[in-house]
This record gives sequence, structure tokens and C-alpha cells, in this order.
Amino acid sequence: MYEIFYHPSIGTHQSRPALVNFAGIVAIAAFYTPDDHYRHVIVATSDGNIREVFYHPSIGVHVSNPPLVNLPGVVALGAFYTPDDHYRHVIMGTSGYSGRDPVHADPWDFALDTEAGGATAWVAGDGGVFAFKNPTPYS
Repeated sequence: MYEIFYHPSIGTHQSRPALVNFAGIVAIAAFYTPDDHYRHVIVATSDGNIREVFYHPSIGVHVSNPPLVNLPGVVALGAFYTPDDHYRHVIMGTSGYSGRDPVHADPWDFALDTEAGGATAWVAGDGGVFAFKNPTPYS
């Protein structure tokens, strides 16, 4: 996965080397957060993992590990930042209900507790709101 950036005064540039390499990427979304000045890319892979890649020239590139959530069948992503509550949101579209989890095939929203020591991700959809506790708190 590469970042391409451009401006009329400098032209077009592509990140080298690649920011990250993931096998089986099925969807990506990106956004910027002014509260910490990071660039974020949300990546869905064919194994159902949803990962966050965040980066800034002063800190380099980091990847969420373990994944934020595992949700098989993702076919599309959207992502954004809300400045009023400083949440990062991911909207996922899936290919259909898997029968594995009670989360309906139409998630409405995805939110992360991004405070230091936070460890919760929420998925909201037709079936309700579901929380995932990450065993490794965010730092």
C-alpha cells in the first residue's frame, strides 16, 4: 500500500518503500485526525481482519496489532473523524450475514476508544451495538 501525495508547487510523489504490505486487501478507507495530526488508513483483508495503519513523518508507520476487529465478508469501507468527540469511525459493508456472530450484515458505525489504555471497539448495526475488548490496550 502506497501513499501518493501531490501539490502544484512540488508535483506528484509516491511513498517509497510501501507504507505496508497486506495480502488479500479487499477494501481501504483513509482520513486525517487534526487532534494528533496523524494520517489513518483502515484496511480490510480477505481473512476478515480490519486493521488501522497510522503514520506521520515524525513517528513513522504503525499498524494495529491485533486487528481492530475481525468481520468476515467486508466488501466496502468508509472512515472519518468527528472533532466533537475525537472518535474515529469506520463504516463497513459486508457480503451478508455469516451466522457466526449476532452482528447483522449491515453495520452502521464502528468506533474506537483511542485514549491511552483504551481497549474497546464498538460495532453498531441492525442487530444492536456490540463491543470488542482488545486484549492489548491502545497506547
